[in-house]
Formats: sequence, structure tokens, C-alpha cells
Amino acid sequence: MAVNMGKYINAAKADIAAVRSDDIRNKHLPDATDELDAIVRHTEEATGTILDAAEAINAEAGKLECQAIKDQVMLIFEACGFQDLTGQRISKIVTTLQHIEERIAKITAIFGEHFQSIAPAVDEDTDNMSEEEKLKNGPQLPANANDQADIDALLASFD
Repeated sequence: MAVNMGKYINAAKADIAAVRSDDIRNKHLPDATDELDAIVRHTEEATGTILDAAEAINAEAGKLECQAIKDQVMLIFEACGFQDLTGQRISKIVTTLQHIEERIAKITAIFGEHFQSIAPAVDEDTDNMSEEEKLKNGPQLPANANDQADIDALLASFD
């Protein structure tokens, strides 16, 4: 029984050390928040474009006195409410992530910060990733994305 308890305690220590609450607080949570903020921004921009186009169509439909087109445009206006719902849900996700981070920080504090030194920090080494591996991470935040000159140079390399 005492041996099993010792193994359990050692496993718990290793798990706590692996959590790296500093990494969560300083890297992972801010990265996740930035990605979610980018989703909200892009959703707002897309919604604005859709609404502008729908307004233009509605104006033309008014000139033609075509109720069927006006009805369909109204459906577009109503459907664009998704953007507000998306923003609200993303805010809930951010709040949940912050709650998780707080709980992890509390657990770490209870067991002592010295556990942080047991496990090495795990950093993603994007410098050593192949281009294919980098692409698997999906769209980049504007600050990390390639600029037009990089894209032009890539396309020119195919010639």
C-alpha cells in the first residue's frame, strides 16, 4: 500500500511539473486568446462585407420592385446575426481558459514552485519545422503571417 501511494505521489509530482503553469500563463493562453481575437476580427470583417453586399442587392431589388429578392436579402440580414453569437461564445471560451489557468496556478502553488524545475520547458521550435509542418498550423495571426513580398518571392521561385 505504501509503495503504491509513493508511486502515486511521484506520478502526481511529474504531472504537476509537466503542466508548466508559467508556459500556460505566458505563452499558451495569450496565443489562444490572440487566435480567438483574430477569429472575432475576421468574422466581423466578413459579416460587414456580406451586409454591404446585401444592402446593395436590396437597393437594386427595390428599384425592380422584386419582393422575392427582398425576402432573400432579409434572410441574409437575419443570418448575419451569427457574428454576435460567435463573439459571445468566444468570450465564454476565453473566460474558461482563464479559469483553467488560475486553477493550474493554484495547484502549482499548493505543491510548490520547485516542481516546475522537474520538467523542462516545452517550446515549439518553429525555426526547425519544415514548410509543410508550418502550414499544418493553419492561418497565421497578422503579426506572424507572410507579407506580400514573401508570397511574391515564393511564387517567383516556381518560374
